[in-house]
Amino acid sequence: DKSQLPLVSIKFSQSQKDKGRVHVDALQCSSVPIDMPKDCHDAKFEFGYDKDTPLFIDLDGPGGEEPFLVFCDMESYEHVGITQIPINNGNPIVVTTEEGEPITYTQDHGKIKALIQGSLYCSQKVEFQCTNSKLGGPDGGAVYVEGETRKLDYFPGAEGKQGACGCGATESCDAPEVTCNCNIDDGEAHKDFGLIIDKSDLPVTKVTAQVGASRSSTYEIGNLQCSQKQFGIGPNCENYHATGVRESYTYLVDPDGTGGQDPFPVECLFVKEPSQGKTIVHHDKEGNMTLDSTDVTFTYLMASPGQIEALLNRSTFCTQEISVDCKQTTVAVDPGTILWTGSGSGPSGSLKLSDYLDSCGPNGDSCKCSNGPGQGKDSGTITDMSILPLTHLDLSAVGGSVTVNVGPLVCSEVFPTCKSLYDFVTSDRALEGEATTVVSGLFTTDPDGPLGVPPFTVECTFPDTVIEVDGDGNIGPNKNDPLEPVSKCFDIGYSSASGKALSPAQVAAYVASSISCSQSLSLSCKRAPATKMVNFTTCDGKTQVG
Repeated sequence: DKSQLPLVSIKFSQSQKDKGRVHVDALQCSSVPIDMPKDCHDAKFEFGYDKDTPLFIDLDGPGGEEPFLVFCDMESYEHVGITQIPINNGNPIVVTTEEGEPITYTQDHGKIKALIQGSLYCSQKVEFQCTNSKLGGPDGGAVYVEGETRKLDYFPGAEGKQGACGCGATESCDAPEVTCNCNIDDGEAHKDFGLIIDKSDLPVTKVTAQVGASRSSTYEIGNLQCSQKQFGIGPNCENYHATGVRESYTYLVDPDGTGGQDPFPVECLFVKEPSQGKTIVHHDKEGNMTLDSTDVTFTYLMASPGQIEALLNRSTFCTQEISVDCKQTTVAVDPGTILWTGSGSGPSGSLKLSDYLDSCGPNGDSCKCSNGPGQGKDSGTITDMSILPLTHLDLSAVGGSVTVNVGPLVCSEVFPTCKSLYDFVTSDRALEGEATTVVSGLFTTDPDGPLGVPPFTVECTFPDTVIEVDGDGNIGPNKNDPLEPVSKCFDIGYSSASGKALSPAQVAAYVASSISCSQSLSLSCKRAPATKMVNFTTCDGKTQVG
């Protein structure tokens, strides 16, 4: 701004004795902008800016459109500088009229569209908090783009699925009959949220909602964010969990990072015990299906085979549950009456379902469904990731009807220790664009893998792990004979961070998988000699000297 140049003085007003230093560069003038980055990504990697700052950018260089002011996020991700254009409205935005609220920005629409077109990736978050205020349909709340003329036919987070919010796209809303949580008309507060990453659907320019005495409608609109590389999308739900996210809902994931498969929406289930984020991919035939001699093909929602394969490759453990209810008929499960096919890299062709049902025994020859009508059902969990997920069920040999229930694909990424999680997230093994800041808190660990001791929750104060003991012990004199020696053994119990008792094997496995461990043991005594009188035993059952 030439009207503010040149600087002629700098005035400080302070009452403390702190020191400050200001450096003033030479005044430079030219007929064209001088040394001005085209965006914040350019400023970070070509001009050396590494701190968050407001900055003038020049999208098309000298001789083009005028430079304009943006905010540069240089610190959230190592691999990008993010150009942000804030909204003027402030948050939250309460919708009080049926006409809705226009969303304005610190720059005009032409500059914003130029930034979007010149960027490889842009995103904007929209959140709607509601009570009896529905989204979608001819009279429900909506998000507008392209001025105030084009209404999106989906809510942000649904990745373009018409008439749906994020939870509707993955069929995981709080009620099965709705495609948005806010469409649950029960007088309770609900929420839907998500990202818009389709550049043709940016920026948000207006929001509308149903209004009335019994309704409440509040939006949170994020700043428009753009860069030359993708950012802000985790590889799976455990990565979101590691960065402090705890709200179960639909999120975008990108298991193989930029340049591989496109991001896709999944249900993220954040559980407290053991504390972790589970990545769930639903299919189109969940729930009980009563079938006769037929074939069934399963289509997974919002995820291609390539995207699911990328998720499996990133995960440490995936499962899929299946049950067969044969109360009304006899089904000879064990000879291979019911066959199934997976899409993984494991055995090809049809597989005997009985080999994967826990109730059929280790050899798959003792299924309840082979004993005649009224014998209940067989169920099991498929854990072989090389053949997941289930894609086809062959019931052609079934001589009657049978009820089958095939659950969603559920994947986890559980590390042996807090240190191994910390090392992975902060090292170059993490994908480009993956969040590299982990927040200390409760995490699930599995020190010896899925076939060892059960996983459990620990407190991670990264990179360290804290496993609590249940309490201290003490010995007092014999009340009847104070001079008589007293012997006593105290069992030292250990608990998970959620308060669940841990077995000695679990604690020993954690010690074995750690690089180093330490534990203090103190003894306070009065007229009680300790030498050769006191010792302790470790979780492996060995008595230690001392």
